[in-house]
Amino acid sequence: MTTTVLINNTEYKITDALTFTLTQPDIELTGEYKDSIDNEGRLIIQAQVLASTSSQYYIQASLYSGTQVPIGVTQSSTQLNPGLHWLPLSFSGQMIKDAGESGPYVLKNVSLAKVTMPMMRAPLIQPGFITDSYALDEFNR
Repeated sequence: MTTTVLINNTEYKITDALTFTLTQPDIELTGEYKDSIDNEGRLIIQAQVLASTSSQYYIQASLYSGTQVPIGVTQSSTQLNPGLHWLPLSFSGQMIKDAGESGPYVLKNVSLAKVTMPMMRAPLIQPGFITDSYALDEFNR
């Protein structure tokens, strides 16, 4: 669907138009997640996605404590072929320890995009995924 917005400023006698196209995103979250702590003491949350085309894709997400304290953000970019994939979101153990909040943790503000010009972004997702409980001493600096 193509939409055109007409901008008309009568005070300065300026008129302009903006046209954009709304399309179905080429990548979407399936709603499946899993979490673990890796050998380097990082919290890894894997998010399952479905890609409809081969492309470079970008994911960004925020981590919060169970008491809604913001802990940090992570992002990555990877080349995917069509199909189901697990995308790892790696949160620094040091970042988690510095926040002073033990788990469980909540995944929020997940942003997916197809890396093109212009960037094709999917709507911001609030998955509500809650990790297992983790003690702060499980994370390495």
